[in-house]
Amino acid sequence: MLEAEQVVYLRSGTALKTGGWVGPRDDKRTEWLGHAGFNVPLGARWRAEPTVFYAATGIPGERSWRVLLNGEVRLGSDVLVALGAAGGQNRSIDPTLTGPVTDLYVRASAPIAGANRMHLLLRRERAAGARDLTTIGLGATLTLGAP
Repeated sequence: MLEAEQVVYLRSGTALKTGGWVGPRDDKRTEWLGHAGFNVPLGARWRAEPTVFYAATGIPGERSWRVLLNGEVRLGSDVLVALGAAGGQNRSIDPTLTGPVTDLYVRASAPIAGANRMHLLLRRERAAGARDLTTIGLGATLTLGAP
């Protein structure tokens, strides 16, 4: 899998973003996803990040797109909370899997010791013809050798 992202920061505090990934598979298909968006300040502690995603599974005729609106708030100096909502459309060779898709999530990040951080993700996705997907993620960023 090959992944790349480019972020350009403007003097206004806005960041322009574009990127994607491509994943060749053993079955001769190649999956890929591209995205573009921007991150804009809405005050001292708030930011908004609208992003568009477009993806293909490698099966002819199968495509997916989503529009995401992410909002972030910084609580205090180090705690970050983000809320996101996305909507879009899946197109599949299987008509039962063709239709709308929605996604809602909340994620938080907080310091635990020095530069180390804990992360929490709660996510709910609903797509045509598929079971609803609930994701709960817990992770950590460990910084080695930094004060």
